[in-house]
Parts: sequence; structure tokens; C-alpha cells
Amino acid sequence: SKGERLPGSFPLGRDEQRVSLLGLGAKAQEDSLSDPPPALPSGDLRLAYHAMEEQLLECLQEQSKKEERIEAMALEVERHKLLVRDLGDVRGLLYRDHVRLRTEWRSERAKLLKETRDAQALAKEASFTCAEKEKLVDKLKGGTQSELKAALIKAAN
Repeated sequence: SKGERLPGSFPLGRDEQRVSLLGLGAKAQEDSLSDPPPALPSGDLRLAYHAMEEQLLECLQEQSKKEERIEAMALEVERHKLLVRDLGDVRGLLYRDHVRLRTEWRSERAKLLKETRDAQALAKEASFTCAEKEKLVDKLKGGTQSELKAALIKAAN
């Protein structure tokens, strides 16, 4: 109807024709960007055209800024990928050192446990030998010659 306005439209003049600004986007996609703009008949349409040019310029500037941010983010992602790779390499080296040190520790531990068991066995043998010698000394102090000979033969074996 003649008095109603559609959202995104404006009047063209006396004959009250309506042009949808939303519909111009689809038409612009169909037209080549290198084609000159169509001839504009009236002042209202010319204003709308300039407004759309300004919007297009703003959109292009915004797109340019977004592309710059995307490029910066891509560089940042690459930098983080390198950091993650380096951290993975360091982790691998640390794990390799851990395994090597654990193996060395286990070997050293086994060696020390064996030395401890050997030392304990020698200490036990030494205390047993000491106890036998004390018994022999006690027998020598108060025993007969035949008892002494038997104790010496037993101690020699």
C-alpha cells in the first residue's frame, strides 16, 4: 500500500515507489564489481547509494582489520606450535635422562645391597671365630694336655 514503509526501504519521490536496501545486496552480488554504477535518477536514491558506498567501505575496512588479526593469530599459533614441539623435545630428553638415572640407581643399589650382605656375612663369621677363640683360650687356661690337643685340632679344622 501507498502509506506503508517496509523495513530497510525508503521513498523514491512523488510516486512513492519503495526500494529495499536489503534487496540491493543480492543485486550487487550479481553485478560485476568492475561495472560502473547505474545512473541515479533522483536525490533520495543518490543518498541511499552514497550511504551504501560508505557501508561498503566500512565493511571492507573491517574485513581488512579482521584479516590482519587473523594473520597475527596465525603467526601466534605457529609460535605456539614451535613452543609445544620444543617442550615435547625437552620432555623426551628429560624422560631419557630419568630412565638412564633410574637404571644407574638400581644397579648401584643392587651393588650396595650385595656389599652389605657380604659385610654382614663377614661380620657374622668374624664374631663366630672370635667366640671360638675365646672358648679355646678358656680351655687352654685350665685344661689337660690331651684336651688342649683336641681343642687345637678342632680349631684348625
